[in-house]
Amino acid sequence: MMKFIIFLALTVHVCAADLPANVELAARQLDGEVAKMDQAFILESFRRGSEAGIARAHAGLADCHSWGVGMPRNEEPVRRLREMAAKAGDAVGMLRLGEDLISGRGGPRDPQRGIELIRKASALGLKNADASLAIRSLIGEGLPVDRDTGLKRLHELADTDGNSIAAFFLGQFYRGEFGNQDGKNPELARKYLMLAAEKNHAKAMVILGDMTTEKGGANGKPEPRMTAADWYRKAVDRNSGEAMFKLGRMQQRDKQARREGEDWFQLLLAAARVGFGEATQYLGELHYHATGYTYRDLDWSKTAHFHEKYLSDGFGGGNSHISLHRLFEVYFEGGLGLNRDFRKCLEIAQPHLDYCSSACLYAGRVLLHPDSPMGTTREHYIRGYACLLKSATLEASTVDEEVLFVLRSRHGMSREEVARAEALVRGGFPNSEPPLLP
Repeated sequence: MMKFIIFLALTVHVCAADLPANVELAARQLDGEVAKMDQAFILESFRRGSEAGIARAHAGLADCHSWGVGMPRNEEPVRRLREMAAKAGDAVGMLRLGEDLISGRGGPRDPQRGIELIRKASALGLKNADASLAIRSLIGEGLPVDRDTGLKRLHELADTDGNSIAAFFLGQFYRGEFGNQDGKNPELARKYLMLAAEKNHAKAMVILGDMTTEKGGANGKPEPRMTAADWYRKAVDRNSGEAMFKLGRMQQRDKQARREGEDWFQLLLAAARVGFGEATQYLGELHYHATGYTYRDLDWSKTAHFHEKYLSDGFGGGNSHISLHRLFEVYFEGGLGLNRDFRKCLEIAQPHLDYCSSACLYAGRVLLHPDSPMGTTREHYIRGYACLLKSATLEASTVDEEVLFVLRSRHGMSREEVARAEALVRGGFPNSEPPLLP
């Protein structure tokens, strides 16, 4: 027994002594300096290192949360961990926090402080911080535009130091991705993206895969789709959700793109787990159109989960209307494994009533419905009609005068009630501030 206790004590001591080395190795794996990426090791090393107060581990654990490394993506603790890392003097933490402050990701924007932090990281010798400053000079984000200086510095970092971040952005520059159509150069674009990919830059691998399927290809000719699949596989090994999604979609359509043991559906699920929003939304649509499927666990009733996840993760953007409309349809109509839920429909609609025609449409339909749990008073009908009036004024609305006429007639609305509804809309109703009812 005594021997076991001594052995255990020695083991704990060795593990504690190895912790800084493990954190350093995990950081090198995550940054691509070491080709092998052991996600479980990376997460555990950063988690234990953060608990022990190691500054680099705070920054690494934030990256694990932000990028879904070894865990589902979770943005909630990211900025707090990066603040801890920066406060403790970690250059990577300063860089990441600085970039977040410039973009407003995870909290309020503060571009001035963001640039100061990136400059501090640069002064500590972090080449990725140098690349970040050069990029911002090139495109004018957080710094005044100075294209010549930014481009010169990126070339120094890529050509002399082999910096993958600088090489990646040079590749993007020569693809014309920064509005610089006069500077497009396919050969240089491929050269620098290849350099970044050789340094295990996952996004560069994805773009090289995309380039093989673009009309004209990288060498003036379309390249085989299998070449794209191979690039996506390399990026999948670097935990790229975009690569998982693109490889999964390719394999869904083309059996020849599948290797033994690969499963396109599992790739899509993995892409959603690491926070690639397009995969999350696509899974919602995949489940929605799965009526009658008896394989791969596809289920119509699961569509709401993925669309709600897409919205709650804050992806939104130009495609939020797809998920919103699908959720309104699901909760308003019900059926096929899901019960009608008018209150849920209004809950989803409320934050989007300022701008979304579907949100206004379904809020109005709920308030006007004879089975609405909100009540069926004349006030409900007036406000429901006002929601539809607002919907008719918004882009992509399906509400026209014929629809409004039918609703006025069905609910026996008087001229005075219609005038009240019109006055409500002129006053800014409905909007994202509750309540819909007085």
